Amino acid sequence: MKNRIRDAFDGIHADAMQKQKVRDYLEIQRRQRAGRSRRMAPYLAAVAAAAVLLVFAGRAMLVGSARAVSYISIDVNPSIELALDRSSQVISAKAYNEDGEAVLQGLSLSGKQYTDAIDLIVSTDAMQSYLSDASDLTFTVASEDPGEASRLMDGISRCEGCRKNQGSSYTADVALLKQAHENGMSFGKYAAYEELHALDPSITLAQCRGMTMAEMHEMMGRYGGGQNCGMMGGKKQ
Repeated sequence: MKNRIRDAFDGIHADAMQKQKVRDYLEIQRRQRAGRSRRMAPYLAAVAAAAVLLVFAGRAMLVGSARAVSYISIDVNPSIELALDRSSQVISAKAYNEDGEAVLQGLSLSGKQYTDAIDLIVSTDAMQSYLSDASDLTFTVASEDPGEASRLMDGISRCEGCRKNQGSSYTADVALLKQAHENGMSFGKYAAYEELHALDPSITLAQCRGMTMAEMHEMMGRYGGGQNCGMMGGKKQ
């Protein structure tokens, strides 16, 4: 009888020891997992950060690798050019004089639709300081696709920045860009220079660089050219 009772207690004791061993094992495993998690945390954070950077870098590469197919020159006295991709989104914005640089300062235009970019540019305090009843806000469009140029002009005419400031829009030959840039001018202002020079060969680039668009248009009017005969070798809208 005593042996049976002792055997029973021994069995219970052995079972309890076995359970404790299981609990000890599970606790060791839990601690090991926790340790691994703590060691992996910096690595996982670095991986996550790298993934975010890759996403942004990928977007930047897409914007940077997009090819410009259309251009818009915005001229008053400030001279600014927008380069657009096939979706009419801004790839780059460049100023061609100090006044233009002041207008673009602090603006982020890359990736914006051209109409939104125009409204932002024209609404800046720096640009508004040049706009008055006597000024002449001029938009010039050049595109590899003539149909696209017409569409861009139509969009410009509906822009708030154009309508509120009585802007005018014209088309120009896309081949004009290279000549304009080689001479340090926006293609819109350079096209106006070519118009003036055709009317009066004594007009120089240096003279035109110092003129506002209103002054250039007024001079064209005196010669019977400019807005009265299809300014800048293109089409007014």
